[in-house]
Amino acid sequence: MNTCVYIDALNLYYKRLRRSRFRWLDLVKFADLLLTQDTVAQVNLYYAAVKSPPWDRGSHDRQNTYFSALRTLERLELIEGKMRTTFEDKVAKEPLPDGRYVLRRVYVTEEKGSDVNLATDLLWDAVQNRYEKAVVVSGDTDLVRAMHIVKERTATEIVSVIPRASPTPPGDNESGYIRQLRNVSHHQITYISDGLLAEAQLPDRVVTRRGKVKHKPPSWEGPWTEHPGVVHERDIAGTTYYAPTEDGGTSTTAP
Repeated sequence: MNTCVYIDALNLYYKRLRRSRFRWLDLVKFADLLLTQDTVAQVNLYYAAVKSPPWDRGSHDRQNTYFSALRTLERLELIEGKMRTTFEDKVAKEPLPDGRYVLRRVYVTEEKGSDVNLATDLLWDAVQNRYEKAVVVSGDTDLVRAMHIVKERTATEIVSVIPRASPTPPGDNESGYIRQLRNVSHHQITYISDGLLAEAQLPDRVVTRRGKVKHKPPSWEGPWTEHPGVVHERDIAGTTYYAPTEDGGTSTTAP
């Protein structure tokens, strides 16, 4: 079937790629391997440019390198949203050994616009009957309403792909967001295997259309590791980094 794939970049990264060695991913090849029975006509990536946190000044450059490599691919379009970053004072979720809850200044990033962009394109393409099948790679339930409309009010077949490393059988132990997305899909792919990701990697060396050479970042050669001293917390809406103080006190000094 003539198919378009809509990829929520932040959700795919945090839910499936971040802790893996497969971050240098060829998204077109990934889509082709995932959907071998279909003809993938278009892949849309919805993303926001990251701002490097104080403890990882190279993250923005690594992302730019990756996106430069992706822009060499046919059938791929990158649609940019915005990334909002702030420092906020919050009470840490976990207490100290003595039971005290301490105040931390946390670095918060929140993506703005990508889910709206994805939902808008998904609906418009379905209304225009541009593709026979729409495949949404995301675990974000903010997309449920748009997917429901596509399923119930258009002729487009809709498939949800859950960015997980292993399947979860339907039942009582199934995560609620998986169930919500399945209910608004004709079909659901419940995980993305390591084997598929390994097969869909970009070459280590990519030449851009302007003749510049982009190399896979050295830190992406192996599994991701957390920066020492930074406690990471992730939810679907954004990323929060807690920066512990040296003495475990109540300092609100930024990381």
